[in-house]
Amino acid sequence: MNYITKYKFGRFCQRRGAALIEMALAAAVLIPLTFGAIEFSDAFFKKNTLQGAAREGARASIVAGATPTTARDAARAVMTAAGFSSADYNTKYFIDVTNTSGASLSSFSTLPAGTPIRVRVYGEWGKLGFSPYGFLSSSKVVNGVAVMRKESPAS
Repeated sequence: MNYITKYKFGRFCQRRGAALIEMALAAAVLIPLTFGAIEFSDAFFKKNTLQGAAREGARASIVAGATPTTARDAARAVMTAAGFSSADYNTKYFIDVTNTSGASLSSFSTLPAGTPIRVRVYGEWGKLGFSPYGFLSSSKVVNGVAVMRKESPAS
């Protein structure tokens, strides 16, 4: 089979293997670009999931009669709905319920109405995400934080 493609200056030109070289050059750019897009979209999904879990934990913590366990359970429910197993809690992701200065809260019953309650859901990217090319450092901490004020008891 003859691979003659054009007629140039009175002679036939042959282009054997040109498509293979062009494909190799294009693939060298497109494959990392594709996996980079996949990695960053997964990072945005995980960040959004952590933020949503923190928000739900904070919403559960501000009502009268809530406890830190209530806030953690609400955040874990969001993480479970997003595809994390219950075994991932305290291994892949963590939940802190604190005041705004970072002191851990053991009870909400003594807090006056209007006190800010901070819920933080976080984990290291290496345990949370998919990183085929390592564009994101595996030690990077991904956070979701929500702060809401405690409601006053219903009268």
